[in-house]
Amino acid sequence: MKRSDLPRRIMALAEEYDMFPAGELVLCAVSGGLDSMCLLSFLYARGVRTAAAHFHHGLRGADADGDEAFVRAYCEQRDIPFRSGRADVAAYAREHGLGVEEAGRRLRYAFLDRSADELGAARIATAHHADDNLETFLLHLTRGTGPAGLCGIAPRQGRLVRPLLHVSRSELEEWAAEHDVPYRQDATNDDTRLARNRIRHEVVPVLRALNPRLTEHAVQTMDALRADEMYLKNQALRAIAGATPLFGGLAVHAKALNALPAAVGPRAIRLLLDRLEASRQDVTAVHYRAVLELSRGDDPSAHLDLPHGITADRVGSLLLLTVGGPLVPELAPTPLSLEDGAVTKAGGWLFTCIRTVAPDGPPVPDVWYLDPGTLGRELLIRPRQTGDALRFPGRGQRSLKRAMIDQRIPRLLRDTLPILTDEHGVVAAALLGADESRLAKPGTEAVRLTVARD
Repeated sequence: MKRSDLPRRIMALAEEYDMFPAGELVLCAVSGGLDSMCLLSFLYARGVRTAAAHFHHGLRGADADGDEAFVRAYCEQRDIPFRSGRADVAAYAREHGLGVEEAGRRLRYAFLDRSADELGAARIATAHHADDNLETFLLHLTRGTGPAGLCGIAPRQGRLVRPLLHVSRSELEEWAAEHDVPYRQDATNDDTRLARNRIRHEVVPVLRALNPRLTEHAVQTMDALRADEMYLKNQALRAIAGATPLFGGLAVHAKALNALPAAVGPRAIRLLLDRLEASRQDVTAVHYRAVLELSRGDDPSAHLDLPHGITADRVGSLLLLTVGGPLVPELAPTPLSLEDGAVTKAGGWLFTCIRTVAPDGPPVPDVWYLDPGTLGRELLIRPRQTGDALRFPGRGQRSLKRAMIDQRIPRLLRDTLPILTDEHGVVAAALLGADESRLAKPGTEAVRLTVARD
């Protein structure tokens, strides 16, 4: 590829992904090295409204101080708005049990997000280029990854954009020499104890000797894989479109997941975790498969623990994903009114009372025709308690725990179901029905209680 073609390719990618909206501010992440200085100088020369942000990692002493001073001076000479931030990355890594690279990445992007918010920037541009993408591809391949990991670095993620992603490092070196772009060298880039540097200096040269167009072909392969990944992701998004909040997490119908092809199911789970803003670090393909197996099973109370406090639960026909465990709503004891037409609210349930005559026919679990003569004066709606039991017509007495298990009521729901009691014991239970001794005979005066979710 010719150097003269470089601006056209940068702008073609930028236009495809709307990286430089007309008139909007672009915040450029600038370390002071070759890549980011080429990007900053390119944006400045093209007349893009640009600000610069430099993050000091607190790792390289005077060299890092020099980088910050260099970028600041460059921006001041050109009236480019400049923001700087710093943190003790090593201390943060120790505190959170992270590698230094991962800790630096988290803190750096948090700084860029804050700076963009403060400046009102529409985009954050980083200087990742084609060789960075190749190295990321090889790193993921070495460590083990799924298809998404082989897509490399995305050109755009929200407001984060990478305009140089189709440009090689050697092209940037030639561009910098040709346009007198100043930059600083980072000695840590030559430290082959770091995995990425070892791939850059020892692995890539061998592969490039086999194919001089290695970077170009890798870019083409990753672009093709990204297109495939986007299609599969869209299929997964359709599958979880009906996901709803429940117990502090997200619930989706298990059937919607069970019908998915093997290439789409794990992506659906991954997208649900993203919606929960759950950390997916250490969550592997094995975990995704386990969640799908739980979804396909017939146990309405199945449970699975995943890394970082993520839990998966079957709640009847639903799959529930939470972080930190389900937040089961509290059902506070609530007095019930038997006034004609009265509505009592308790723990997300509605009890509607109507004075009427009991009909003939079998009892319905959530419509109770009660004999007012059997009801005590202290009617109370509360959660189940140890020892609670009901006498079912034709089946005799059973504990509520056993009855709920027999009716396949999920464990998470059992303590949220309202139980109606008086001073004589249990009168009725939601989803199960009323005690045989409390039912009004057909044709006699009755209190009809209808139980429904609020």
